[in-house]
Amino acid sequence: MSVASEFERLMLDLINEERTSRGIDPLTLELRLNEASEDHSAWMENTGAFSHTGIGGSSAGDRMEDAGFVLSGNWAWGENIAFQSERGAPGIADDVADLHTSLMNSAGHRANILNPDFEVIGIGIENGDNRGFDAVYVTQNFAATSAPVQLDTSPPKSPPVEGPSDGNDILIGGTGSDRLDGMAGNDAVSGRGGDDILFGGTGRDTLDGGAGDDRMSGGQQKDVMVGGSGDDRISGNGGDDRINGGDANDSVYGGVGDDDLYGGSGRDFVKGGNGDDRLFGGAGRDTLDAGIGRDILDGGDGADRLNGGGGRDQLNGGAGDDTLTGGEGDDTFIFSEGRDIVRDFDRREAGEIIDLSEVTTITSFQDLVSDGHLKQLGSHAVIDDFNGNKMVLIDIDIDDFNAGDFLF
Repeated sequence: MSVASEFERLMLDLINEERTSRGIDPLTLELRLNEASEDHSAWMENTGAFSHTGIGGSSAGDRMEDAGFVLSGNWAWGENIAFQSERGAPGIADDVADLHTSLMNSAGHRANILNPDFEVIGIGIENGDNRGFDAVYVTQNFAATSAPVQLDTSPPKSPPVEGPSDGNDILIGGTGSDRLDGMAGNDAVSGRGGDDILFGGTGRDTLDGGAGDDRMSGGQQKDVMVGGSGDDRISGNGGDDRINGGDANDSVYGGVGDDDLYGGSGRDFVKGGNGDDRLFGGAGRDTLDAGIGRDILDGGDGADRLNGGGGRDQLNGGAGDDTLTGGEGDDTFIFSEGRDIVRDFDRREAGEIIDLSEVTTITSFQDLVSDGHLKQLGSHAVIDDFNGNKMVLIDIDIDDFNAGDFLF
């Protein structure tokens, strides 16, 4: 049975970031699935093959069972594989992030990553020579079973360095409250337990707060940061960052750059700053503040508050009773589940739009005005899809609307 490395745990964090931001339960590492994954990645690296059919003509399910994993009762399995030449910054942390992005951009692989039926995962990452160039291989084995599982709760295989340097460091905290600074270079910094303070420094860094109420700060380049459990405060600063607050009530700040920001579960505050950002609240009652730029805001589940700020923004409250404020610029307000309030729809802004394209009961402006979906309630306009969902537009007279105000 195999214990996951720091880079394999980094990939797990990226996978669970995708799942939790969409309200899907996170996956847990399983020792025997780790072994099956690592063996297949090593086989591909050694042979130069790239295939789901492995040694001896085996399938992924065969290899899982050969490693001792029992598929019984309500069971399911799936496998993702990927590889690329080692590129970019020294070390493979950036390659792991690139491989994850490639898998998410592929419909079949993305379906495995976001499959709510899967409960455990094994990840195997190998790097070595492939026909004269350095390559990084990954195998992801997903599964669910009614049989007992053996979770990977051991410390990772990669040991911490004795101290930070201006190179590419791996810094790992303990169970206490640690202060770790990656300094220059492309670093992997993990706080583990305790209320930690983590700095990426200059370079393209990966920060993982772990358990506890952590404070994390990236640098001026493209960083990946995951808060973990606890009430975390995470700042991307410069660069195009990818930040996930994780569990509990987090504060996430993108700073300068085009950032992807996820609140995760809990009651989160997510602020974009300068740049064209994507903000996702996730589960819980969240506040999303886009700042300056052309931003995309998605509240997810819960009663959320979305503020577009300056720029041409797209606001989607998601499930729940949400409050949407576009701010300056031509904004798009998306009709979604729940009873949403739009505070500042302005018909004088030529590009201001109400997006009804996902509302199956309203397919045209004629449907909207003739079938009773659009009503006046005092000084406010109300759109009703007759499926229990409404959008209230504050201080709007329905007689002022025309077809150009809507997207069907």
